[in-house]
Amino acid sequence: MNKLTISTVAKQAGVCFETIRYYQRIGLILEPAKPASGYRTYTDHDVQRIQFKQRAKKHGFSLVEIKTLLSLGKGSCDQTKQLASSKLDDVNKYSSA
Repeated sequence: MNKLTISTVAKQAGVCFETIRYYQRIGLILEPAKPASGYRTYTDHDVQRIQFKQRAKKHGFSLVEIKTLLSLGKGSCDQTKQLASSKLDDVNKYSSA
């Protein structure tokens, strides 16, 4: 598994490092432990999670809704589908108004 710096993660995910720090503060992603070297490292999985959040935001999901989606985890397809369907209904309602 690749060990990435916050700047590398930010570049790969298409966000600034302040966005990553903000996501950590609000609990959307975990802050890696700080090793003796002083540099926290991230993984490709962290990049994927941030990219997911960015795509969800582009589709109208709020950070609270994204946090809910992420908390469902694997095996919660019906709940995930229900939340996504509800969001689609909201988007369609507001776009036709």
